[in-house]
Amino acid sequence: MANQYAVGAGGNWSAAGTWESAPGNADSSGPPAGGDDVLFVAASGAVAVDGATNALGSLDMLGYVNVLTVDNAVDVDGSARLDGTFAGAANISIAVDITTVAGTAFTGYTGSIVQDGAAGAPTLTTNAAALPDIQVNNAGVASFILQDDMACGALTLANAAGVKFDTGANDVACDAFAMPNGTLAGSGAIDVGGAINISGGTNSHTGQLTQTATGSVVIAAVPAVADLFLADTGVTSTLTGDVYCKKFTHGAGTVALGNQVLYVAAEAGNDFWVSGTGAFTAGTGSICWYGITDGRTQGAVTVSGAPVSIMPDAAGTLTATGAWAFDTAETLTIMAVAAGNGTVDMAGNRLVAGDVVLGDTAANNINGILTCGEGVIAIGGLADGNAANLANEIQLESCYLQSSGTTLDFANIAHSATADNVVHIVCLAGADVANFDPVQIVHCHGDANVDNGSAAGANNGVNNATTFNTHAHPGSAMMLGAGC
Repeated sequence: MANQYAVGAGGNWSAAGTWESAPGNADSSGPPAGGDDVLFVAASGAVAVDGATNALGSLDMLGYVNVLTVDNAVDVDGSARLDGTFAGAANISIAVDITTVAGTAFTGYTGSIVQDGAAGAPTLTTNAAALPDIQVNNAGVASFILQDDMACGALTLANAAGVKFDTGANDVACDAFAMPNGTLAGSGAIDVGGAINISGGTNSHTGQLTQTATGSVVIAAVPAVADLFLADTGVTSTLTGDVYCKKFTHGAGTVALGNQVLYVAAEAGNDFWVSGTGAFTAGTGSICWYGITDGRTQGAVTVSGAPVSIMPDAAGTLTATGAWAFDTAETLTIMAVAAGNGTVDMAGNRLVAGDVVLGDTAANNINGILTCGEGVIAIGGLADGNAANLANEIQLESCYLQSSGTTLDFANIAHSATADNVVHIVCLAGADVANFDPVQIVHCHGDANVDNGSAAGANNGVNNATTFNTHAHPGSAMMLGAGC
């Protein structure tokens, strides 16, 4: 194996005269053979890769100030240190360590740098150079670890199970991100200025994945993203497939759901939803919080423009830590993710929503429980999903339960307040209460017909232990939680 230096005059890669065995030798030693170490120095001229190279032992361009035009593929079996200016559209494939020197220019280069190692633990060091597209196609390596922050074109993990890319604690800014397979690891942030397409592989990456510019998004259930930020200010994030994540942050822009579902899976004890000021738009798409064993939301929640399903694990509970404001024109469904009872505990926080459905619409023993606490529950209507699911329940406690114009139907929904508590039911114009038969004191505000289903007529739900005190809507005082 020999050293091959690019001469001062430059030329085509394939020409013998473009190369010399040592600086100043002018011995026309080229072109580089397989395993040769190729060097570009400060005195080297512009070189055009006019045919695919042999598999080089290494490529060292430290100090190069001219242009390497990559019109055909460059293959390096060892490490590469890149410097100077790159042009052309063919790929540069490097099997071991990749280093770019500060100031390396890829502005006229449209090919990709490919890490295609088959063993060892190669690294990538950028030294703040803005890189072109990066392809990770290194099946068989133990790891491929980024050594500093990286800005690049598209970042793609190839469709091979053994492919690995680890950000370490370093941040990545790329024009697009695709991961059909492989392993993504590390804790650094990944900012994507375009499409996000994660369709397979293994994801142990814990940093935030943010879409910083308008683009499409699809993220498979395996691997779900740990921390996803969509729709930053001025950004429209368009779901072109279902999206799965463990924590979701919504910025001030728009999430266009289309006909897809945004699934957010809460991990035990973790805040998993952070609302912004932006909106959702939906065709038949929706939002689903699922798989919650003991989760909580982070402060207040606002969701505009999409229906929401909350699906805790069977016997799991999701607890509100602030007010929830869902779209009053959309349905809120509460049900377990599988057979059993999934609970939403408002913990005294206010809930605003459209119609609320407890339990699945299929007969499968998948039930929903809503615990109201002492807050205001302002919803459209209330119904069970399927009469065959027998454990749906609303735990009233000392809440204000307000219907905004449809029916609060308690059929097949267990409903009782804690002993000595007073439940206030507020029915706005056009609202009614059906199949309501609690055992605690109830105040009904407004002109509702209160029916326990035993016979036709208004207010026939009265029994010896229940007081229905129908009087005027208390207005703003009720909204502040005041009694009347």
